[in-house]
Amino acid sequence: MVSLLVKTKEKTKPSVLVSPAAGGLSSAPRRDPVKETLGRFDRIRNKRRDFEHLWEEIAELLSPRRGGFNTAAPSGGKRTGRIFDTAPIQAKRGLAASIDGMLKPKSSPWFDLVVDDERLMQRQPVRLWLDQAQEAIRRAIYNPQARWLQASGECDDDLVTFGTGILYIGERRDRSGLLFRCLPLRSAFIEENADGAIDRIYVQEELSALVAAERWGRDNLGEKTRQAIDRDKGDERFTFLEAVSPRADADPRRRDNTAFPYAQVVIDVQSEHLVRESGYHEFPYAVPRWDTMAGEIYGRGPGVLALPDVQTLNQMGKTLLKAMHRAVDPPWLIASDGIINQAQNRPGGVTYFDAKAWRDLGIDPIRQMDSRANLPLGLEAQKALREQVFGAFFRNVLNLPVPGPSMTATEVIQRREEFVREIGAVFGRLETDYTAPVVERVFRIMLRATMEGRQALPPIPPDLAEAGIRFRFASPIERAKRQVEAATADQTVNAILAVGAQRPALMDIVNLDEWVRFKADAEDLPTQLVNDKETVETLRAARIEAGEAEQRMQTAERMLRGGADIASLMKQAGGEVAQGAGLAGLALSETVGAVPAASTLNPDPMQGDDR
Repeated sequence: MVSLLVKTKEKTKPSVLVSPAAGGLSSAPRRDPVKETLGRFDRIRNKRRDFEHLWEEIAELLSPRRGGFNTAAPSGGKRTGRIFDTAPIQAKRGLAASIDGMLKPKSSPWFDLVVDDERLMQRQPVRLWLDQAQEAIRRAIYNPQARWLQASGECDDDLVTFGTGILYIGERRDRSGLLFRCLPLRSAFIEENADGAIDRIYVQEELSALVAAERWGRDNLGEKTRQAIDRDKGDERFTFLEAVSPRADADPRRRDNTAFPYAQVVIDVQSEHLVRESGYHEFPYAVPRWDTMAGEIYGRGPGVLALPDVQTLNQMGKTLLKAMHRAVDPPWLIASDGIINQAQNRPGGVTYFDAKAWRDLGIDPIRQMDSRANLPLGLEAQKALREQVFGAFFRNVLNLPVPGPSMTATEVIQRREEFVREIGAVFGRLETDYTAPVVERVFRIMLRATMEGRQALPPIPPDLAEAGIRFRFASPIERAKRQVEAATADQTVNAILAVGAQRPALMDIVNLDEWVRFKADAEDLPTQLVNDKETVETLRAARIEAGEAEQRMQTAERMLRGGADIASLMKQAGGEVAQGAGLAGLALSETVGAVPAASTLNPDPMQGDDR
């Protein structure tokens, strides 16, 4: 977890401790960092001698360019003298490429930023900032000058071949962006802490005097290195040792790099001179290990498991190559009266035998030697052994199952579950030791750059000022796992909905809102397509208010229409009453005589009734 609370300015008392590389003194006695570092390095280097012999064997057959553990390989020299079958190298390369595609695919996002507070995660501004920060981190990582693709590809290759990869995560010297470097295992030495985590590393490398002067400055180099530069022998190479380890006297109140949590010491070995003393805010290396055994620090990868079969396969390839060469260009038997030599079994070899045997036995004087090699059997055995090597490198297992035209939804779910079971454990460890340290270190670097005014990340919302940030990885494996969970949930919810049509009370069991959000999360829908809870509540309240207003309008319209109907009825009823009164008057006049109608005498019927 990463906190967004970063102190940008803090007034502290001046520190008395000054880096010895700068010629300063310390107010308190301290041990000699040069002798202490060199002594500890010698001890850990001697502890891994057996591993180096194993790695050299593996490198000769699987990764010749990454060898040189026991002897320094000449630059540009041939390193494939023992390889007679490249199928293991192709299998190793396929697994390394699959790691890249499964853990950190360039074509799709492979990590998400989330906060611990679920209430914050439901706010649209917070989620939009997390998406923007995620995209900023992704752009910084894949910046060509950061060399992420090159460095991570080499690290993947080392991880598959030897079981351990070492990746540096830092900034370029001008602090204009990120920089990634993969360190060859032959020059990097690691140590574990009491919890089994890698927190100490030693890097030994040979540099020319001029390159060392460019990196650290001429005046900071040892005497022998400076003399080489002064004698115009700047191409002469010298050994330098960098050590990074936890700092016991780290002081968070001090802002100078000699008080950071991790100390960095650079030593010119030939001169036993302290070149640089600095520090890091975090451990700057990611050290993924494929699998570890109790009591061992370095990992063991598929290359270690496949080594016996790879050795056998290369020997088999060498034997089959000889047999096929003899079959295509067989040795010859030639009869001779004057020359007899030893049998020549090599392809195209000529063996002379006594001509008397030719005449006595009646055989051909010139004939091909039959090697009686069983090539089909050898090729069949080679194919079977190749399959074993492919199995060690997870070939045909790393293909993510996709729905087929004849596959039911249940079959797709089952195949994805099998895929997650077989691969999930391995890649889960790599996410913890590989991608997690990378993105967390990158995020912290960019966060500090933002606090310094370089705006590596978008402006941080006030709600996130003290929030804890976590990284959730969206690799195809994790995505397949979530899709399996979502598909299972779909089946359950659909079954409840089917029964709920008959028994509506069952619908109260299912939270349909959370079900939809769960599906959206499993399918990695963009934040813009999913409204947060506050927006949903606002929309629903507005919809309810609009519905109530419409209902009131409909009621008013009905009432108005009802009033008009009543008025019409009353008018119609009034006419009928008047007509009835006139008929009654006519009838009365006929009975008692000619009397004017009441309506004629008095327009008000009530007055007439009173009379």
